[in-house]
Amino acid sequence: EHQLEAVSFSRGCARRMLLADDMGLGKTISALGIVMDIGYASFPLLITCPSSVIGSWEAECKKWLLAFDPEIVGVDRAFSVCHSRRPVVLISSWDQANLRQRSLFNMRPRTIIGDESHYIKTLEAQRTRAMLRLRIQADNRLLLSGTPDPNGRSKEYYPQLRFIDEGLITADYSDYKQSYCDPKPIRIKGGRRVWSYEGRSNELSMARVLAGCRLRRKKDSLDIGLPDKTRYAIPVELTESDILYIGSVKDEIKARFQARALEIEKQLLEDGVGDDEIQERVDRVLGAEAVTMAGALR
Repeated sequence: EHQLEAVSFSRGCARRMLLADDMGLGKTISALGIVMDIGYASFPLLITCPSSVIGSWEAECKKWLLAFDPEIVGVDRAFSVCHSRRPVVLISSWDQANLRQRSLFNMRPRTIIGDESHYIKTLEAQRTRAMLRLRIQADNRLLLSGTPDPNGRSKEYYPQLRFIDEGLITADYSDYKQSYCDPKPIRIKGGRRVWSYEGRSNELSMARVLAGCRLRRKKDSLDIGLPDKTRYAIPVELTESDILYIGSVKDEIKARFQARALEIEKQLLEDGVGDDEIQERVDRVLGAEAVTMAGALR
């Protein structure tokens, strides 16, 4: 029922929405349900997602969009399917969408689904700018993320809201930051004063904006009959080469985190952030990046 509710919600916001359900509530199927509800007008369909779940999206499209007999292809075939007579579903990683944006633009997608949309939470990132260009031709724009603002900053919503619908918020990023990002003056190296926009403000107004485009359900608030988790410990005997490999992966992860922590700390010091706040911010940023880093290593 909650997935049908997502389809109904999409009708009320012109098929432009952020589906922010908890993990495990079937955001993928909800998104494909919206595609099925729109019908053939959904195609060409562009799906951008982390590279680690491209295979899962392909399998779900084959299962749920079977009635449309779609041609499901990767980003490397974007140019070749521009004139296909069959409905086209093109699945791309976020970074490949940036690298191949010209081919994707020529494909003229009518629907774009962005899975794990916090990948475009930073306005200055190349992948974000690429997606903001690609969305121009799409009538239907669906973003999926259980953590659209992983660091709790209102500025992380800005690119996603601009992607969904240009009319939701101001096009002037400076105005947006002044209104919603808790502007605070700070002193940086050399004594110069600059403005920091790392917080949240005017939250009632932001809640009104989100109410028109965001659907968020918590797992514990829905009675969907999911069984309790059952965990089993399965002993596995490791070979000497397995142990060496696991050790090398641990060392690589540790080295990456140490290098990233130093990079963040240096930037915060240059921005004039106090010593008492630096560790808290470093921990928060590294926590948000841990999942992405683990996926890359895998």
